[in-house]
This record gives sequence, structure tokens and C-alpha cells, in this order.
Amino acid sequence: MRYAIEHVAPIFDLYFSKMQIVVSELLGARTIDGARVREILQIDVPR
Repeated sequence: MRYAIEHVAPIFDLYFSKMQIVVSELLGARTIDGARVREILQIDVPR
């Protein structure tokens, strides 16, 4: 439980409001591109 509080909970704090945007776009369009999700969440995935 301590691990979840210390390591997982901060992730929710960082991304929760942005995930609401992802979900609203997904509900509206029924599809969403992975690049759009990364853009909304501001995640830079090196390739």
C-alpha cells in the first residue's frame, strides 16, 4: 500500500485532468490516435 501511495498516486495527480480530456475526445469521436493522446498528456516517447 505504501508503494502505491508513494509511486502511483503522484501519476494520477499529474495526468488525471488531462485524461479527462482524452476520455471526452474518445467519447465524442469513438476513436483517438495514439499521437493525439501523447500530445494531450504531453508525453514525449523517444523512438
